[in-house]
Amino acid sequence: MPGYDRGLYYPVKLGDIFCSRYQVLSKLGFGANSTVWFCRDLQQHQYIALKIYIHSSNPNHEVQVVEHLAACRTHHPGKQLVRNMIDSFEITGPKGSHQCVVQDTPYESPAFPSNIEPHEPDRGST
Repeated sequence: MPGYDRGLYYPVKLGDIFCSRYQVLSKLGFGANSTVWFCRDLQQHQYIALKIYIHSSNPNHEVQVVEHLAACRTHHPGKQLVRNMIDSFEITGPKGSHQCVVQDTPYESPAFPSNIEPHEPDRGST
C-alpha cells in the first residue's frame, strides 16, 4: 500500500480486550486510515466490528455520517445493511492516541450467513 507506515496503526493482537468489553477474534480488513477487527462483546454477548483509526487520523466526519444514517427513518430494504455505531472511545498506543468506533457486524445480520466463524487473517496483525 503506497505510503504505508506500520507505526501509524495501533498494534492489535488477537485476544486483546478493549474497554474491558471487546475481545479481538480476527481481522476483518484494513485501509489507509484504519484497521477493522471482528470482536466479541463480552457484556452483550454478541459480535461487533471494531474500527481503530491511525493515530494521525480524525474520523469525526465518518462518525457524523454513521450517526446521521442511524437517525434516518426509512423502510428501504438496504437499511439493514448499514452498520450502526454502538460505541466510540479512544485508546493510547506507542505513538499516540487512536479513535475507535464500535459497530454492529454483518455476521449478525439476517442478510448474511450465520455460520461464518472468525479466523486468523493471512496478513500480520496490522
